[in-house]
This record gives sequence, C-alpha cells and structure tokens, in this order.
Amino acid sequence: MWGAMSVNRLSDLVEVPGILNGEKYRDILRSHLIPRFGLRNNSRKIFMQDSAPPHRPAKTFLENEGVQVLDWPPQSPDLNPIENIWGLLKRKFRSKFDTKVDLVDFVRKHWNDIEESYPEKLYASIPTRIEAVIKMKGGAIPY
Repeated sequence: MWGAMSVNRLSDLVEVPGILNGEKYRDILRSHLIPRFGLRNNSRKIFMQDSAPPHRPAKTFLENEGVQVLDWPPQSPDLNPIENIWGLLKRKFRSKFDTKVDLVDFVRKHWNDIEESYPEKLYASIPTRIEAVIKMKGGAIPY
C-alpha cells in the first residue's frame, strides 16, 4: 500500500501490485501524489520522501515535473510523521486475514477513519521531534 499526507489531508490509499519499484513509484507519484497535492511548480510546497530504493530514481522525475524535494536523511523514522500513521494502522491488526482483499479492505477502512486533524498534529510535533533527536545524539526517540 502507498499513501501520503500533507499538513491538512491524506492522499488516497493506493494498492501496489507486487513489490514497489522505481517505475511503479513514479506512476503513483504521477497519478496520485502530484495532482492531489498540487505540487507542480509550487514554491510553497515541498515533497518529502525517504531514500528507500524505489524513491531514489524518482528524484529526477520529480525535479523534471517541477516538484521541490526535501533532502531527507536515510533511516529517520522518528522524524517522518507518516510513520506514525503507518504505526497507527499496524497497531489495529489483531487478526489474520483470509484473503488479500480482506487485508486491503481493512487497511483502507482504517486509513479513511483517521481523524482529519491528525496530520496537522503530527506536523506540529516536528520541532519537538528534532529537539529530541538532537538530545539523543541521533538515537531513537519515543515517537
């Protein structure tokens, strides 16, 4: 599954067939991210992605599309607010699913149930997260 967030909204959740690779990721960005969040040639909006292998080749694609991309350190889940949303969804898993369709339906339902104000709360926590990471000298923090 792929999803994104901004300070005031979540993207649609996209089911990724098979394993996410650079080509599939670019297709998702082209068809779901860029139109949903109005990122083309918008100096007020900056896209953040980590440096997961499928994300790396997309940097050039995004630049060619006029999307500003924030340089982001690898392996920094404590600073990335969307990790809290994925964690929230993972904590809701309490049973096994008989089919992939059941799993996808479950994730979609809970993604759509996330409070509208939750992304804004996560973004508001970024300064505190940064301070905590500095205090821990780059170590894990309780987020």
